[in-house]
This record gives sequence, C-alpha cells and structure tokens, in this order.
Amino acid sequence: MESKSVVIGLDVSKDNVVACPLTEAPYNLKLYFKENSKSFPRLYSNRDGIKELLAMNPDCVVMEPTGVHYSWIWAHILKSHGVKILWVGHSEVVAFRKSKKLPDKNDSADALALAAYALTNTESGSQRSIKTRRLFYERSA
Repeated sequence: MESKSVVIGLDVSKDNVVACPLTEAPYNLKLYFKENSKSFPRLYSNRDGIKELLAMNPDCVVMEPTGVHYSWIWAHILKSHGVKILWVGHSEVVAFRKSKKLPDKNDSADALALAAYALTNTESGSQRSIKTRRLFYERSA
C-alpha cells in the first residue's frame, strides 16, 4: 500500500509560521477548519521550530510569495532537506479561501487554504511525488 504525500500549508509571518499538514483535501473545508484549526502548530523561526516542521515529514510545503524575506529561510532549509517547495499566488489563495468560506485575516485558515489548494490542484503521482499544474511555480531558495 502506497502512503500518501504529506502536503503542508505554511502561513509565514515575521517570526513564526502556522503549519497545516494534510494528506488529502477535506471535503468540507469550513467544517474541517472549525474542528481542527486549534491543532495547527505555530512554529517559531528558530532551531526548535525548524526541527518540529521537519519532524512532520513533509513531501511538499506550500507558501505564498508575500513576505518573501521571511519565507526565504524556511524555503531554503526545507529544500536543503529534500522537501519540494510550491509557491501559490496571493490572489489564488484569497479566492480559494473565500470560495470555501474560511475566515479572513486568520493564520490557521491561510495555512489550511494553502495545503488544500495544492491538493485540489495537483495530481498525486507514484513514489510519493506531486505533479504540479500551471497554478504553481517553483523558485530557487
């Protein structure tokens, strides 16, 4: 039995991130958010936060390119550990979050929207890989 890819939506702030790990997109995102958002860890930009994120064994981490100065270090470290980084445009995430009736200005909602957006708009491939469509772009970290 093939294990599912772990996709983490990472909402990046100045000194911390909120991580939402998913293996599949929830059917009802609003309900999933209501029942699970308190369990999404807030990780700080230090050695412990990085260790905790890597311990989630992500295959892919999805971020917005906003606040790139803050997200660059996370992307660089994750990429050096073999984690695929996907960047999703802010307008795509906002539209997706609104269409799923998730709250605005909420780090956990943004992290969930990023992970679910990636899982909704990608195809799972063999060997735990993710094949992206044109909705994403990769950037060197």
